[in-house]
Amino acid sequence: MNHRRSVVAIVLGAVLMVFALPAMAQEPTGVVTAAQLNVRTLPDPVEGIAFTRVFQGQQFPIVGRDANANWFQIRLPDGNVGWVSSAYFRPGNFGSVGVTNEGFPQGRVLSQRLNLREQPTTTARSLGQVSRGQVYRVVGKNADSSWYQLRLPGGVTGWVTARWLFVTQEGSVPVVSNAISGGTAATTANAVTNPGGPSGTVVSSFLNIRTLPDPVEGIAFATASQGDVFAIVGRDANANWFQVQLPDGNVGWVSSAYFRVANFGGVPVTNTDYVQGRVLSQRLNIRLSPSTGARSLGEISRGQVYRVLSRSTNGWYEVRLPDGITGWVFGQYLYVANPEALPIR
Repeated sequence: MNHRRSVVAIVLGAVLMVFALPAMAQEPTGVVTAAQLNVRTLPDPVEGIAFTRVFQGQQFPIVGRDANANWFQIRLPDGNVGWVSSAYFRPGNFGSVGVTNEGFPQGRVLSQRLNLREQPTTTARSLGQVSRGQVYRVVGKNADSSWYQLRLPGGVTGWVTARWLFVTQEGSVPVVSNAISGGTAATTANAVTNPGGPSGTVVSSFLNIRTLPDPVEGIAFATASQGDVFAIVGRDANANWFQVQLPDGNVGWVSSAYFRVANFGGVPVTNTDYVQGRVLSQRLNIRLSPSTGARSLGEISRGQVYRVLSRSTNGWYEVRLPDGITGWVFGQYLYVANPEALPIR
């Protein structure tokens, strides 16, 4: 009898284990779909510092997410956790995963095209447009919550009407004025150190001044405000970035998209070790390796400018995208100012 009870107990235990297996297998996980993917300290491409990278095909447990599932918090093999973009990470069965970025409000654009304005009013100057489905960090709102202030990946901020923006954690968005808190790079509104020489004027509400002409690798060490004027001491080959001199004698880089420049024809190219490429095709595939048969990592568009890291012997260039992903594009459709400065690999 005891022997029979033991057999029954063993069988029941095995059955319970079989039923438990699916539950164990349902632990939320995700797979990296890009060649390489930055893992960041925050779910934000600007404020989130990339502290490591993961690679295509690697699988990680999901321990958190943002409210819109645009970013996932994963656990690394060493026990650390970090954030990855859902654009390059395929999650599985994450419905039970909690929102773990409280205090980090985000806004999803609901309109097909929505003006980003300098101030919270429809009469303010437009800084450009954002598109339906895009998600940005929300950094402020006006007193009656009719406008929200967004921070774009390049660091520029602007205002959009609340009517066409879905906001998470709306209650935690602070009420802010249009003025940027903290100091700016310029001590006066027109701080030019070489009067009469090449100069430029800041045309956005505020503008980051960076250590390199790149929105990712260039660290923003100061900011300037609209109307500030700076002496220009250098530029990149395509005049997409200008090197300016600050009142304290330091120099830094600003994007030409938010900086109106005068008489810069004689300004030398000062980033000869930093090669950039401008896309010439309407749509250009970026591939995993320098071959038309290689897997496509996505598309880039005409007029976009990226850092070029290297070149191949068969006419391809390796470029780095703003989120840190690297891939190859065919050189026929990329204008590179100084390709001879690139290493061959």
